[in-house]
Amino acid sequence: MAQRPWSVPDSYFKKGNLPVNRKALAATLIALVALSGTALAAPDPQITVMGTAQIKAKPDIAYAIVQVVAQDRVQATAVTADAARTLSVIEALKHSTIADRDIETQWYSVQPQYDYSTTPPAFHGYQASNTIKVTIHDVTKAGLILDKVVAAGATSVNGPTFDLEDRSKQESLALIEAIRNARAKADLVAGAAGVQVGKVLSVTENEANNPEPVTFAANSHADAASAPTTPIQEQEIVIDANVTISYAIQY
Repeated sequence: MAQRPWSVPDSYFKKGNLPVNRKALAATLIALVALSGTALAAPDPQITVMGTAQIKAKPDIAYAIVQVVAQDRVQATAVTADAARTLSVIEALKHSTIADRDIETQWYSVQPQYDYSTTPPAFHGYQASNTIKVTIHDVTKAGLILDKVVAAGATSVNGPTFDLEDRSKQESLALIEAIRNARAKADLVAGAAGVQVGKVLSVTENEANNPEPVTFAANSHADAASAPTTPIQEQEIVIDANVTISYAIQY
């Protein structure tokens, strides 16, 4: 029998001499061919659209940040004054039907104060600060409640921030509407192209942006007792939903 040009004897390929299993090698080659065919196959034709929706709801809860600040050259005096004003603010909140669980201390600090415009900096005393978060369930009384805490000694008030106590229901409704909006767009595109919308291939929920809440601020309580109630207009809560959906095309 003639030898191969690379001088490997035929006997080397006989049973028992081949170092690689022929069946395993054949199976590997078949798998590689199959994978190659899959990789080269064109993707299924599809329509990709973006669906959006916006739902507006009336707020049923509000939050405010109340700060009480006292200063004095003597540290103990500043701390005592701040404590007295803070207790007065808390009592005003309780008299406004705010429950204990809705009055939360966020931050308390006592810091020395310096005038850095001089060299060396001039010591001016101490500042004690107590910051409280207030949750208001009756949003119609937000202005009245904030006026009372300012009159009771609050140095500054930031808020209210309006929201929904449970956003999940409205967020679900917005998401459903966004999906319906995407399907309507897909039907419109398919109709114009003379094809039909097939099964859903992918759905992605995109991050939606909501507008910033309105803020009421009071930085002085000198004339709060005689001033009219601060008008606070409830901000409508806007919930956006945004999805991207790909549909298969049917001919």
